[in-house]
Amino acid sequence: MLTKSLAIAKATYLEQIRAKIIYSVICVQILIIALSTFYGRVSYGDHGKILRDFGIFSVSIALILFTIISGSVMVYRELKLRTVFNILSKPISRGEFLIGKFVGLNLSMITLLLLMYPLFLGYSYLLDSEISWALLQAGIYIGFETILLSAVIVFFSAVAVTPALNGMFAISVFLIGRCTDSIFTFAELTDSLILKGLYYILPHLDFLYMGNEAAYGQARGLGSMITSFCYSCSYSGILMVLAIYLFGRRDFN
Repeated sequence: MLTKSLAIAKATYLEQIRAKIIYSVICVQILIIALSTFYGRVSYGDHGKILRDFGIFSVSIALILFTIISGSVMVYRELKLRTVFNILSKPISRGEFLIGKFVGLNLSMITLLLLMYPLFLGYSYLLDSEISWALLQAGIYIGFETILLSAVIVFFSAVAVTPALNGMFAISVFLIGRCTDSIFTFAELTDSLILKGLYYILPHLDFLYMGNEAAYGQARGLGSMITSFCYSCSYSGILMVLAIYLFGRRDFN
Protein backbone atom coordinates (compact mmCIF):
# COMPACT_ATOMS: atom_id res chain seq x y z
CA MET A 1 0.00 0.00 0.00
CA LEU A 2 2.78 2.42 0.95
CA THR A 3 4.68 1.93 -2.30
CA LYS A 4 1.58 2.55 -4.42
CA SER A 5 0.59 5.66 -2.48
CA LEU A 6 4.14 7.03 -2.71
CA ALA A 7 4.07 6.56 -6.49
CA ILE A 8 0.87 8.62 -6.67
CA ALA A 9 2.40 11.17 -4.26
CA LYS A 10 5.49 11.55 -6.44
CA ALA A 11 3.43 12.11 -9.59
CA THR A 12 1.20 14.63 -7.75
CA TYR A 13 4.21 16.45 -6.32
CA LEU A 14 5.90 16.82 -9.71
CA GLU A 15 2.65 18.03 -11.23
CA GLN A 16 2.10 20.63 -8.50
CA ILE A 17 5.60 22.15 -8.49
CA ARG A 18 5.51 22.56 -12.27
CA ALA A 19 2.22 24.47 -12.12
CA LYS A 20 2.19 28.20 -12.80
CA ILE A 21 0.31 28.81 -9.55
CA ILE A 22 3.69 28.49 -7.77
CA TYR A 23 4.90 31.73 -9.34
CA SER A 24 1.60 33.46 -8.60
CA VAL A 25 1.68 32.75 -4.87
CA ILE A 26 5.33 33.83 -4.61
CA CYS A 27 4.34 37.11 -6.28
CA VAL A 28 1.52 37.49 -3.74
CA GLN A 29 4.03 37.09 -0.92
CA ILE A 30 6.45 39.63 -2.41
CA LEU A 31 3.63 42.10 -3.00
CA ILE A 32 2.35 41.87 0.59
CA ILE A 33 5.86 42.27 2.01
CA ALA A 34 6.43 45.29 -0.24
CA LEU A 35 3.17 46.83 0.95
CA SER A 36 4.12 46.14 4.57
CA THR A 37 7.42 47.97 4.06
CA PHE A 38 5.61 51.00 2.68
CA TYR A 39 2.95 50.86 5.39
CA GLY A 40 5.59 50.55 8.11
CA ARG A 41 7.37 53.68 6.91
CA VAL A 42 4.27 55.86 6.79
CA SER A 43 2.66 54.63 10.02
CA TYR A 44 3.44 55.16 13.69
CA GLY A 45 4.59 52.38 15.94
CA ASP A 46 7.09 49.55 15.75
CA HIS A 47 8.03 49.24 12.08
CA GLY A 48 9.76 45.92 12.71
CA LYS A 49 6.61 44.51 14.28
CA ILE A 50 4.53 45.59 11.29
CA LEU A 51 6.97 43.96 8.88
CA ARG A 52 7.05 40.70 10.84
CA ASP A 53 3.27 40.60 11.16
CA PHE A 54 2.69 41.23 7.44
CA GLY A 55 5.54 38.91 6.45
CA ILE A 56 4.16 35.94 8.35
CA PHE A 57 0.70 36.71 7.02
CA SER A 58 2.01 36.87 3.45
CA VAL A 59 3.58 33.40 3.65
CA SER A 60 0.50 31.97 5.36
CA ILE A 61 -2.03 33.38 2.91
CA ALA A 62 0.10 32.48 -0.13
CA LEU A 63 0.39 28.85 1.03
CA ILE A 64 -3.31 28.68 1.79
CA LEU A 65 -4.15 30.00 -1.69
CA PHE A 66 -1.80 27.44 -3.23
CA THR A 67 -3.29 24.59 -1.19
CA ILE A 68 -6.90 25.51 -1.93
CA ILE A 69 -6.43 26.23 -5.64
CA SER A 70 -4.18 23.24 -6.35
CA GLY A 71 -6.06 20.86 -4.07
CA SER A 72 -9.46 21.81 -5.47
CA VAL A 73 -8.60 20.66 -8.97
CA MET A 74 -6.19 17.74 -8.47
CA VAL A 75 -8.85 15.02 -8.00
CA TYR A 76 -11.35 16.72 -10.31
CA ARG A 77 -8.75 16.84 -13.11
CA GLU A 78 -8.18 13.11 -12.82
CA LEU A 79 -11.92 12.49 -13.06
CA LYS A 80 -12.48 14.93 -15.93
CA LEU A 81 -9.61 13.55 -18.01
CA ARG A 82 -10.70 10.05 -16.93
CA THR A 83 -7.12 9.17 -16.03
CA VAL A 84 -8.44 7.99 -12.66
CA PHE A 85 -9.92 4.95 -14.42
CA ASN A 86 -6.50 4.02 -15.83
CA ILE A 87 -4.94 4.39 -12.37
CA LEU A 88 -7.64 2.44 -10.54
CA SER A 89 -7.64 -0.31 -13.17
CA LYS A 90 -4.21 -1.25 -11.79
CA PRO A 91 -3.85 -3.01 -8.42
CA ILE A 92 -4.39 0.20 -6.46
CA SER A 93 -7.36 1.07 -4.29
CA ARG A 94 -9.25 4.34 -4.10
CA GLY A 95 -7.89 4.86 -0.62
CA GLU A 96 -4.30 4.47 -1.79
CA PHE A 97 -5.02 6.92 -4.60
CA LEU A 98 -6.43 9.52 -2.20
CA ILE A 99 -3.60 9.10 0.32
CA GLY A 100 -1.08 9.59 -2.49
CA LYS A 101 -2.80 12.80 -3.55
CA PHE A 102 -2.79 14.06 0.03
CA VAL A 103 0.91 13.28 0.55
CA GLY A 104 1.87 14.79 -2.81
CA LEU A 105 -0.03 18.00 -2.06
CA ASN A 106 1.71 18.30 1.32
CA LEU A 107 5.15 17.67 -0.18
CA SER A 108 4.61 20.49 -2.68
CA MET A 109 3.30 22.71 0.12
CA ILE A 110 6.37 22.03 2.28
CA THR A 111 8.64 22.72 -0.69
CA LEU A 112 6.92 26.05 -1.27
CA LEU A 113 7.15 26.89 2.44
CA LEU A 114 10.89 26.17 2.40
CA LEU A 115 11.24 28.49 -0.58
CA MET A 116 9.11 31.36 0.70
CA TYR A 117 9.80 31.54 4.42
CA PRO A 118 13.59 31.98 4.12
CA LEU A 119 12.92 34.92 1.77
CA PHE A 120 10.87 36.57 4.50
CA LEU A 121 13.43 35.71 7.19
CA GLY A 122 16.25 37.14 5.09
CA TYR A 123 14.37 40.37 4.49
CA SER A 124 13.48 40.59 8.17
CA TYR A 125 17.14 40.08 9.11
CA LEU A 126 18.24 42.92 6.81
CA LEU A 127 15.91 45.29 8.66
CA ASP A 128 16.17 44.01 12.24
CA SER A 129 19.59 42.30 12.21
CA GLU A 130 18.15 39.33 14.08
CA ILE A 131 15.92 36.32 13.62
CA SER A 132 14.12 35.26 16.78
CA TRP A 133 13.02 31.74 17.67
CA ALA A 134 9.43 33.01 17.61
CA LEU A 135 9.77 33.84 13.89
CA LEU A 136 11.15 30.39 13.12
CA GLN A 137 8.40 28.84 15.20
CA ALA A 138 5.74 30.77 13.28
CA GLY A 139 6.93 29.12 10.06
CA ILE A 140 6.56 25.68 11.64
CA TYR A 141 3.03 26.53 12.75
CA ILE A 142 2.17 27.63 9.21
CA GLY A 143 3.14 24.13 8.12
CA PHE A 144 0.87 22.60 10.79
CA GLU A 145 -2.04 24.73 9.64
CA THR A 146 -1.56 24.02 5.96
CA ILE A 147 -1.32 20.26 6.52
CA LEU A 148 -4.71 20.35 8.21
CA LEU A 149 -6.17 22.55 5.49
CA SER A 150 -4.88 20.18 2.80
CA ALA A 151 -6.79 17.37 4.53
CA VAL A 152 -9.89 19.58 4.44
CA ILE A 153 -9.55 20.18 0.71
CA VAL A 154 -8.92 16.48 -0.01
CA PHE A 155 -12.01 15.62 2.03
CA PHE A 156 -14.18 17.99 0.02
CA SER A 157 -12.59 16.79 -3.23
CA ALA A 158 -13.69 13.27 -2.32
CA VAL A 159 -17.35 14.26 -1.98
CA ALA A 160 -17.92 17.46 -3.98
CA VAL A 161 -18.36 17.51 -7.75
CA THR A 162 -16.67 20.70 -8.93
CA PRO A 163 -13.49 22.60 -7.98
CA ALA A 164 -15.60 25.70 -7.31
CA LEU A 165 -17.51 23.90 -4.56
CA ASN A 166 -14.30 22.39 -3.17
CA GLY A 167 -12.66 25.80 -2.98
CA MET A 168 -15.74 27.50 -1.55
CA PHE A 169 -16.09 24.92 1.23
CA ALA A 170 -12.37 25.02 2.04
CA ILE A 171 -12.29 28.83 2.17
CA SER A 172 -15.33 28.78 4.47
CA VAL A 173 -13.64 26.31 6.83
CA PHE A 174 -10.47 28.41 6.80
CA LEU A 175 -12.24 31.68 7.59
CA ILE A 176 -14.37 30.14 10.33
CA GLY A 177 -11.41 28.18 11.70
CA ARG A 178 -9.39 31.37 12.12
CA CYS A 179 -12.08 32.86 14.41
CA THR A 180 -13.32 29.92 16.48
CA ASP A 181 -12.76 31.83 19.73
CA SER A 182 -15.18 34.50 18.52
CA ILE A 183 -17.70 31.79 17.63
CA PHE A 184 -17.48 30.35 21.14
CA THR A 185 -17.90 33.79 22.72
CA PHE A 186 -20.95 34.50 20.55
CA ALA A 187 -22.34 31.03 21.32
CA GLU A 188 -22.02 31.73 25.05
CA LEU A 189 -23.82 35.05 24.68
CA THR A 190 -26.66 33.61 22.59
CA ASP A 191 -26.70 30.16 24.24
CA SER A 192 -26.75 28.62 20.76
CA LEU A 193 -26.21 24.86 20.65
CA ILE A 194 -25.52 25.03 16.90
CA LEU A 195 -22.68 27.49 17.34
CA LYS A 196 -21.26 25.48 20.23
CA GLY A 197 -21.40 22.38 18.05
CA LEU A 198 -19.56 24.19 15.25
CA TYR A 199 -16.94 25.34 17.74
CA TYR A 200 -16.13 21.77 18.77
CA ILE A 201 -16.41 20.22 15.29
CA LEU A 202 -14.58 22.74 13.10
CA PRO A 203 -10.76 22.90 13.12
CA HIS A 204 -9.25 25.53 15.42
CA LEU A 205 -6.92 27.10 12.88
CA ASP A 206 -6.42 30.13 15.10
CA PHE A 207 -4.60 27.79 17.50
CA LEU A 208 -2.23 26.88 14.64
CA TYR A 209 -1.41 30.47 13.68
CA MET A 210 0.94 32.57 15.79
CA GLY A 211 1.62 35.55 13.55
CA ASN A 212 0.74 38.19 16.12
CA GLU A 213 2.73 36.48 18.87
CA ALA A 214 5.79 36.04 16.67
CA ALA A 215 5.61 39.67 15.58
CA TYR A 216 6.11 40.64 19.24
CA GLY A 217 8.81 38.00 19.73
CA GLN A 218 6.63 35.80 21.94
CA ALA A 219 7.52 32.14 21.36
CA ARG A 220 5.41 29.19 22.47
CA GLY A 221 6.70 26.34 24.59
CA LEU A 222 7.74 22.91 23.34
CA GLY A 223 4.63 21.36 24.88
CA SER A 224 2.42 23.69 22.88
CA MET A 225 4.27 22.80 19.67
CA ILE A 226 3.84 19.07 20.29
CA THR A 227 0.15 19.57 21.10
CA SER A 228 -0.35 21.63 17.93
CA PHE A 229 1.42 19.02 15.79
CA CYS A 230 -0.64 16.20 17.29
CA TYR A 231 -3.84 18.19 16.83
CA SER A 232 -3.05 18.90 13.17
CA CYS A 233 -2.13 15.27 12.44
CA SER A 234 -5.07 13.74 14.33
CA TYR A 235 -7.65 16.07 12.77
CA SER A 236 -6.12 15.45 9.33
CA GLY A 237 -6.18 11.70 9.98
CA ILE A 238 -9.88 11.75 10.87
CA LEU A 239 -10.70 13.76 7.74
CA MET A 240 -8.68 11.39 5.55
CA VAL A 241 -10.44 8.33 6.99
CA LEU A 242 -13.81 9.94 6.22
CA ALA A 243 -12.59 11.02 2.76
CA ILE A 244 -11.39 7.50 1.90
CA TYR A 245 -14.71 6.01 3.02
CA LEU A 246 -16.81 8.49 1.03
CA PHE A 247 -14.53 8.36 -2.01
CA GLY A 248 -14.79 4.58 -2.01
CA ARG A 249 -18.59 4.83 -2.25
CA ARG A 250 -18.60 7.60 -4.84
CA ASP A 251 -20.04 6.89 -8.28
CA PHE A 252 -17.70 8.25 -10.97
CA ASN A 253 -20.23 7.94 -13.78
